[in-house]
Amino acid sequence: MNEFGVGAVWMSEEKALQVSSTDESFYFLAAFRGRAFEHLKKLGVNLYGAHVVRQTLSSGGSLPRWDFPVYALNLTGACVCFTGLPLEKRDELKAKINYMNGVVSPGLTEKVTHLVTEYCDSQSKKYTVITATGVGGDERMDIARLIELNGGRFSGDMKRNECTHLIADQTKGTKYKKAREWGSIKIVRASWLRKSVQAGYVLPE
Repeated sequence: MNEFGVGAVWMSEEKALQVSSTDESFYFLAAFRGRAFEHLKKLGVNLYGAHVVRQTLSSGGSLPRWDFPVYALNLTGACVCFTGLPLEKRDELKAKINYMNGVVSPGLTEKVTHLVTEYCDSQSKKYTVITATGVGGDERMDIARLIELNGGRFSGDMKRNECTHLIADQTKGTKYKKAREWGSIKIVRASWLRKSVQAGYVLPE
């Protein structure tokens, strides 16, 4: 770092373990593992990987300031959302994404750039195909977008052997009557879709 005009003081692991409070100092580690890393991370100090320093100083930029350690800048600008993943897996991936300067969104919003899911198979008979009735315009487009972004498929038509769900906030209309008659299509409200997206998995109908 001296080549960039930054004065740095080398610190041994024992010295790092003696740090007892958060200050405005910046700590740089070659690897995010070991006792020193876990100790400094727990304190909440400004903690960075050596790659971040070199990348930032080479480009003339400034170090990112988050409340989590940053090891590299590979996911700068990325906003990730999870669906269908166990809680432990989410926590593990969240830490790795943060280490690469990315952020994780608890819900699917317009800011999300990546959606991570455990499994998606468009050829499976279990693939969720959803249609809607009684909604139009922007609301219909929003529903279709949520379905497609979360691994399902939105269909304008309701086919008996294809559709799995019908979104209907009112108990009327041709689609609603047919879904009740056929019995093979689950009738849900639009709120069910949004709550499922927020939860990260398909909620009980």
